Amino acid sequence: MSWWRRLFKKDQAAQRARPLSLKEQYQRKVQLYAEIVTATNAALEIMAQMQSRLHEKDYYSPAYIKLNCAIILDQARRVLKSLKSFTGRQDLEATGAFDRIADEINGALALPLENEFRGALLPFEEQQLAGPQLVASGVAYRAKDYDVTGALTIKAVWGWWPAVQEGTLRGQRYRVAGGAVAELTSPEIGPQEQWLTYHPDQGFVMAPLPWEYQEHPCLTEKEARQIADFYGQLERRYPNVQEVEWGLGPQREVIILRSLPHERPSFQKSPGLPKTRRTLFSQGLTIYPGWGSGPAFHLDADHIPDNLTIPDHAILFANKPALSLAPLLPKLAALVVETGEPHGHLAFLVRHHRLPAIFAVGEGTSPIPDGTLVSVDAQRLEVIVGPPDFPPPELEIGRAHFPAEELLHRVSPYLFLLNLEPSGQAASANACRSIHDILLYAAATRKNEMFCFSLHGDIDRKDTVNLVTGRLVPIMVIDAGGGLSASGSSVSFEAVSSIPFHAFLSGMLSIPWPKARPLDVRGFISVIGVTSTTPRAEDQLRRVSFALLSREYMNFSLCLGYHASTIEAYVGNHLDSNYIRFHYQGGAASIDRRLRRLQLIGEILTRIGFNVTVAGDLLDALLAGEPETKLLKKLKILGRLEVYTKQMDMVMSDDAAVSGYVAGFLEKHCDSPQTAPQQ
Repeated sequence: MSWWRRLFKKDQAAQRARPLSLKEQYQRKVQLYAEIVTATNAALEIMAQMQSRLHEKDYYSPAYIKLNCAIILDQARRVLKSLKSFTGRQDLEATGAFDRIADEINGALALPLENEFRGALLPFEEQQLAGPQLVASGVAYRAKDYDVTGALTIKAVWGWWPAVQEGTLRGQRYRVAGGAVAELTSPEIGPQEQWLTYHPDQGFVMAPLPWEYQEHPCLTEKEARQIADFYGQLERRYPNVQEVEWGLGPQREVIILRSLPHERPSFQKSPGLPKTRRTLFSQGLTIYPGWGSGPAFHLDADHIPDNLTIPDHAILFANKPALSLAPLLPKLAALVVETGEPHGHLAFLVRHHRLPAIFAVGEGTSPIPDGTLVSVDAQRLEVIVGPPDFPPPELEIGRAHFPAEELLHRVSPYLFLLNLEPSGQAASANACRSIHDILLYAAATRKNEMFCFSLHGDIDRKDTVNLVTGRLVPIMVIDAGGGLSASGSSVSFEAVSSIPFHAFLSGMLSIPWPKARPLDVRGFISVIGVTSTTPRAEDQLRRVSFALLSREYMNFSLCLGYHASTIEAYVGNHLDSNYIRFHYQGGAASIDRRLRRLQLIGEILTRIGFNVTVAGDLLDALLAGEPETKLLKKLKILGRLEVYTKQMDMVMSDDAAVSGYVAGFLEKHCDSPQTAPQQ
């Protein structure tokens, strides 16, 4: 080996052995957190679609169940792999629990179908899949002139069909009639250059289409005829089939996946029916169909009393789909929630209990008095005053049953059930008995790990960017990816592209910087006493504020004078991943005045929805499970609150002062709905 090759090889080895700098450790921490969130949401979204199949009427094949189970297991495995690196614990107990659950799922899928379906399976219902890979996919449906020609229209795309449904790609189009195949793709579309592909360690990613595919049609004539033949067999067995989703496996074998629903899909948000005199709501997401009637009952999911008494068969109106509502589900006739999404943790429990439920109806449920008789039709997205006048639910007499139903029922306990406490905490990860358990456990673990994570002041200033705001204390920024839109040693507020941090700073900059507070004699003496007897008081005064940012995440250690606070937030597209955590400590005044300032902050945060805990002169507050728009409003309020309470401990002479400042802030600086003050 030449000397320069040996030197190059040595340099590579040294680079691999070099420990990560503090900045790189911070960046890696945030990246791993985002990877866990992404993989968790990917698994939950597919699981929600599968669970909904248990109450829907449309056909799905054994291949559909097997394909999705493989993807779910891949993504759960990816969650645990990233979680190990994130926590630094290679002996993560959840890995053993996952392996046992995966064995149960794969064993259930491998068992032969029961006698009811033996000998009656269609050819494509006996397919064995090598893995969750599709070379091409699409849909097939009868052409408009079917009665004359028996023609079938096939739409196809390289990779996975959802890319076409989302509008990212445009598919090719074929027509099969009388055994003849014609491609009808418009020349204006041009060759496909990207495709949606799947990788076990990355999930679904948009990537360049390999060049050998770009100049060729997705389907050969033989494959198009095979799709048409399978469609005909399915149509003869199940006459209600209309649009069928298909795929090409790794060996270009044709796979029939499912029939797409005739009606509006459950998870498609809709404005519902036109309002009538009795209509209260007519919009949202159907989480589980059906109807119920009973007395209205309102509940703040973040503040549920220990001695709560709820009427039997009540219609519960809640502000968010928090797992704190889980113990109440068996007592309800229906559930209506202001926010929510089909793959949230509570949605799985709602479907398990077969509870009629509508999520994402929006704000405005509070005017309905508790005890008012209301009726809910979740399928029609209708909530009315009084007894039900909905058409009776359709009976399932004569409903066709599919071979894949048996497979789905077999794997359901290992996929959807939630056996852990709502917090996700368990005495041991070995308590996990389903993929849902694993994902909830991982969510609780990553959040706890992130909550314990704080920025250190010993980071090299060369690794940071100076954020200049014009009036605030010095802020040093570490960009973990997407946090800043500009580079350099110094940037302005306009360069902040972190969604949560931009909102927080906007709040801080939106109100005037406070002038010196008018001190009474005791307040002045308390400040002199604390600063002269606290060895680190001067060091605290000189501390610099640090911010670790990504596009969706912020961790801001803010030092304003003698007090310090940490604001941490993750704001994304999935409610169960979203949160704000606020930590506050310190001050220059005496302990009684510092405690009154904490009382002021705690009352304000409680009024805007936070769960607040105070221990000594330390305050912790948490808000979780809110949509992005709400969280950004709360972050702006937090920014204003930081400025508003600066040096306020010095004037906290009595409890009356606290009440006055709370009322003043809520009136002038709070543009978010408030809860009633707690008694």
